[in-house]
Amino acid sequence: MKTIAIPCDVDGKKVPIQFHVGEPNPQAHPIGHQAAWLGRERGVYVPQEVMDSMDDIHNKAKEMNIPFEELVAFALERAIQERDAKMASSSEDKENKE
Repeated sequence: MKTIAIPCDVDGKKVPIQFHVGEPNPQAHPIGHQAAWLGRERGVYVPQEVMDSMDDIHNKAKEMNIPFEELVAFALERAIQERDAKMASSSEDKENKE
Protein backbone atom coordinates (compact mmCIF):
# COMPACT_ATOMS: atom_id res chain seq x y z
CA MET A 1 0.00 0.00 0.00
CA LYS A 2 1.23 3.48 -0.88
CA THR A 3 0.10 6.88 0.35
CA ILE A 4 -0.18 9.65 -2.21
CA ALA A 5 -1.18 13.30 -1.97
CA ILE A 6 -3.88 14.45 -4.38
CA PRO A 7 -4.79 18.12 -4.77
CA CYS A 8 -8.47 18.37 -3.83
CA ASP A 9 -11.00 21.16 -3.46
CA VAL A 10 -11.63 22.17 0.14
CA ASP A 11 -13.78 25.28 0.50
CA GLY A 12 -12.65 26.53 -2.90
CA LYS A 13 -8.94 26.01 -2.22
CA LYS A 14 -6.62 23.33 -3.61
CA VAL A 15 -5.34 21.29 -0.69
CA PRO A 16 -3.18 18.12 -0.86
CA ILE A 17 -5.14 15.24 0.66
CA GLN A 18 -3.59 11.87 1.52
CA PHE A 19 -5.05 8.80 -0.21
CA HIS A 20 -4.06 5.21 0.37
CA VAL A 21 -3.71 3.13 -2.78
CA GLY A 22 -3.29 -0.59 -2.93
CA GLU A 23 -4.67 -3.23 -5.23
CA PRO A 24 -8.33 -2.26 -5.72
CA ASN A 25 -11.18 -4.55 -6.62
CA PRO A 26 -10.96 -4.97 -10.42
CA GLN A 27 -14.58 -3.79 -10.77
CA ALA A 28 -14.30 -0.75 -8.46
CA HIS A 29 -12.83 2.72 -8.88
CA PRO A 30 -9.40 2.71 -7.20
CA ILE A 31 -10.11 5.68 -4.89
CA GLY A 32 -13.88 5.83 -5.24
CA HIS A 33 -14.71 4.82 -1.66
CA GLN A 34 -12.18 7.22 -0.14
CA ALA A 35 -13.32 10.08 -2.39
CA ALA A 36 -16.99 9.48 -1.59
CA TRP A 37 -16.34 9.35 2.16
CA LEU A 38 -14.20 12.50 2.11
CA GLY A 39 -16.85 14.37 0.14
CA ARG A 40 -19.69 13.24 2.37
CA GLU A 41 -17.96 13.52 5.75
CA ARG A 42 -15.35 16.23 5.28
CA GLY A 43 -16.47 18.38 2.34
CA VAL A 44 -13.37 17.40 0.34
CA TYR A 45 -13.91 17.04 -3.40
CA VAL A 46 -11.54 15.21 -5.75
CA PRO A 47 -11.41 16.89 -9.18
CA GLN A 48 -13.06 14.83 -11.92
CA GLU A 49 -9.86 14.82 -14.00
CA VAL A 50 -8.05 13.15 -11.09
CA MET A 51 -10.81 10.56 -10.74
CA ASP A 52 -10.65 9.90 -14.50
CA SER A 53 -6.84 9.64 -14.44
CA MET A 54 -6.91 7.17 -11.56
CA ASP A 55 -9.49 5.08 -13.41
CA ASP A 56 -7.32 5.15 -16.57
CA ILE A 57 -4.25 4.09 -14.59
CA HIS A 58 -6.27 1.28 -12.98
CA ASN A 59 -7.39 0.03 -16.40
CA LYS A 60 -3.80 0.19 -17.75
CA ALA A 61 -2.53 -1.73 -14.71
CA LYS A 62 -5.09 -4.48 -15.37
CA GLU A 63 -4.20 -4.58 -19.09
CA MET A 64 -0.46 -4.75 -18.36
CA ASN A 65 -0.92 -7.15 -15.43
CA ILE A 66 1.12 -5.00 -13.03
CA PRO A 67 0.19 -3.79 -9.54
CA PHE A 68 -1.94 -0.64 -9.58
CA GLU A 69 0.03 1.01 -6.78
CA GLU A 70 3.28 0.61 -8.74
CA LEU A 71 1.79 2.20 -11.86
CA VAL A 72 0.33 5.07 -9.80
CA ALA A 73 3.73 5.73 -8.21
CA PHE A 74 5.39 5.69 -11.64
CA ALA A 75 2.76 8.02 -13.15
CA LEU A 76 3.06 10.48 -10.26
CA GLU A 77 6.85 10.50 -10.49
CA ARG A 78 6.65 11.19 -14.23
CA ALA A 79 4.12 13.99 -13.69
CA ILE A 80 6.38 15.59 -11.07
CA GLN A 81 9.41 15.34 -13.37
CA GLU A 82 7.46 16.91 -16.25
CA ARG A 83 6.18 19.71 -14.01
CA ASP A 84 9.67 20.41 -12.68
CA ALA A 85 11.15 20.43 -16.20
CA LYS A 86 8.44 22.85 -17.33
CA MET A 87 9.08 25.12 -14.35
CA ALA A 88 12.84 25.07 -14.98
CA SER A 89 12.32 25.85 -18.65
CA SER A 90 9.95 28.69 -17.79
CA SER A 91 12.40 30.26 -15.34
CA GLU A 92 15.23 29.93 -17.89
CA ASP A 93 13.06 31.70 -20.49
CA LYS A 94 12.42 34.55 -18.04
CA GLU A 95 16.13 34.89 -17.26
CA ASN A 96 17.02 34.96 -20.96
CA LYS A 97 14.49 37.73 -21.63
CA GLU A 98 15.94 39.97 -18.91
